[in-house]
Amino acid sequence: MTHLILKLLPMKKITKMVAFLAHSNLSLIRYPLIWLFNSIYEPNLNEAREKNLKDYSSLNDFFIRKIKEESRTFDEDLLEIGSPVDGVISSFGVIEEGRLIQAKGIDYSLKDLVGSETEYKKFNNGYFLTIYLSPKDYHRIHSPSDGKVYLTEHIPGSLFSVNESSQRSVRDLYAINERTLMGIKNKNFNFMLVNVGAAIVGNIVPYWYNEKLNDFDKIIDSWKLGPEKNLKVVEKGQEIAFFQMGSTVILLFERKLNLNSDYLEELKPVKLGETLFKL
Repeated sequence: MTHLILKLLPMKKITKMVAFLAHSNLSLIRYPLIWLFNSIYEPNLNEAREKNLKDYSSLNDFFIRKIKEESRTFDEDLLEIGSPVDGVISSFGVIEEGRLIQAKGIDYSLKDLVGSETEYKKFNNGYFLTIYLSPKDYHRIHSPSDGKVYLTEHIPGSLFSVNESSQRSVRDLYAINERTLMGIKNKNFNFMLVNVGAAIVGNIVPYWYNEKLNDFDKIIDSWKLGPEKNLKVVEKGQEIAFFQMGSTVILLFERKLNLNSDYLEELKPVKLGETLFKL
């Protein structure tokens, strides 16, 4: 039923309308929206670089706020893989016969998720981890390990909500929603971040993009083009993208890795940089 209701809603138009309001810097729109958002979700502003709500130029500027560097740290040990985001672990496990777990009793296709036979073969029988970001969370994505970007892609799709209710009711949720891919390779292994868009999440901005944040076509094109050659190498903990409104990140690891996943637990809250796996 939820799926049918969501399908009937014009989510693309709703997203564009919300994006227009979220990017507005008019005082009569900007400040009431920021105040309302802050009152409802109560994000931790003690971690933010700017604590005063009036210092933000728009609701979007508030949403993608940066935090103090000392608020989050990554372990320097390259054998430890840190969380790329703040959020809650919604599912994790081995990718068996090309299927990933979405919710209890529901799985979906790796091939549909990544849209590529090459990447399917690389990560099939590997490991996955899904982290859900709520509206109050810090919404910048950081690299969980060192490496070199070998693939970037934007895959168009729907904009269903990705909350717990949708995870249980919308089949193939992550494989049908709009998403971006970033494949990273280091000397030991390959991994991929799948950044999934959602209701009123119009786009995901990559680290090499430095133009207007409301030019959604250019943002999509930037994913297709990828970073310049001199920007392809990323360091552990480096910011690599951010959501304009919140969503989900799925981490994929290739099958040759021997991962210690003792740190993982479903519905466990995690912070950026917190150890997820140890090789």
